[in-house]
Amino acid sequence: MTTKKFSAIEIVLYTLFGFMSFSGGACTLLFIIGSIDNPENWQMVAIPLGFTLASVSSVVLLGFRRLANVKTDWFPLGSALVLWFMGLNTLGWAVATVFMYDEPSEFMSNLEQSIAMCWVPGIFLTLLSLIVYGYEYWHNRAAVLATTVNAPLEKLNRADKIHRATEYRDSIINLIKQKDIHLTDQLFFMTTLDRLEVNLRALVQRLESFEKNPLMQRDLKNLPKTITQLAEQLKNEPNPEIKAQMQQNLARYHEQRHQLDLLVTLMRRIELKIDETLALLGTLYSQMQLFKAKDIDSSPNQRLTNDLDEQVKTLDDLLTAVDEVYHDSAVAG
Repeated sequence: MTTKKFSAIEIVLYTLFGFMSFSGGACTLLFIIGSIDNPENWQMVAIPLGFTLASVSSVVLLGFRRLANVKTDWFPLGSALVLWFMGLNTLGWAVATVFMYDEPSEFMSNLEQSIAMCWVPGIFLTLLSLIVYGYEYWHNRAAVLATTVNAPLEKLNRADKIHRATEYRDSIINLIKQKDIHLTDQLFFMTTLDRLEVNLRALVQRLESFEKNPLMQRDLKNLPKTITQLAEQLKNEPNPEIKAQMQQNLARYHEQRHQLDLLVTLMRRIELKIDETLALLGTLYSQMQLFKAKDIDSSPNQRLTNDLDEQVKTLDDLLTAVDEVYHDSAVAG
């Protein structure tokens, strides 16, 4: 799954909250140092501390929202962040004002004023911000999930394909329980389903690791040019010793390119196998809809188990092949 680029709004917000986090942290440290000489002012530390926590947690909320990788409605999200920032700052003042009294007898009246003017508004703003934030997230997440459920296979990204595989797996298991279907080897069938999902996730990780590997992507781009240039230089090299060294280097480059080509081919096979596995799970689910409880003939369900097991073994072989080629490519490189 590709990572979204930072939008201009995100850059501004991250910069703003980052600067405020740093400033608030510095002010908090200064207040703590100042309270050492003036212990009566220690409660004032809560004010810059609240500002710092509001800034840092706003960055966290932004980061979590970004990881969700769904469409962002900036008006409700911006409103949630503003409310969150105001709420935590108000709570910082609430902590400080609780202890702002001259005589011990004034504590209760001061506490009542602090609750009415700071604690209640602060808690209200904080909770309201979480409600708005949660609504914006779940509203957009639900829209994405609804689109994913009905989307054709070719429109799904890898994360959505894994999600769909999990849906098939859960639906098949629920179907077995609801219909009280007796499979020839039910435990083996369930275990194989789990292995299939694990293998799919591992294959997706291999794909993304390959695509994000800067060295391999660089070699895929530059190696053909290097081989072509070295081959041209080899034709015009008069010195036998240098020519022999260049031939040895060229052979190494050809071996490295061969390993990379194998890896690229394997990655293409993985993409196709992921789609094939999803199709198999869909077929399994459709066939099991036709099964009847308990009196099911052993032949069809045994065939389903065999098909599933064969697919798991194929994915196992692919994973092994990818790891071997990765190792050989590292040696060749």
